[in-house]
Amino acid sequence: MNPEDQQRIQMSVATTEITPVYADDVLIGQTIKQNKLPDGTLEKEGLITFFFIDMITQKPVAKIVTSRITAQQFNHLLGDTLQKMNTELRSNKETVYNVHIEPEKHTGYIG
Repeated sequence: MNPEDQQRIQMSVATTEITPVYADDVLIGQTIKQNKLPDGTLEKEGLITFFFIDMITQKPVAKIVTSRITAQQFNHLLGDTLQKMNTELRSNKETVYNVHIEPEKHTGYIG
């Protein structure tokens, strides 16, 4: 993903109307489908499902279904984020946020 796309996504995330919900537990499931082809080989695909749970109410607050590739990227990004957070939480320095979001440039619609 190029920097311009990342900046557009960050702007969209910052201005979204989605209401955050609290979850203090997660369950993960997997679904694997297979199809036997006429030549005898198997064709397989899989999906990962995340259930985020509010344990006070004992109810799921979100269900996210994603591809294996997206789940692998999530695993990588979550690992990096947790490593950075743990480093920051152990430090005695004041936390500084350097977030710079520029509004999206509109070229206008010609048509």
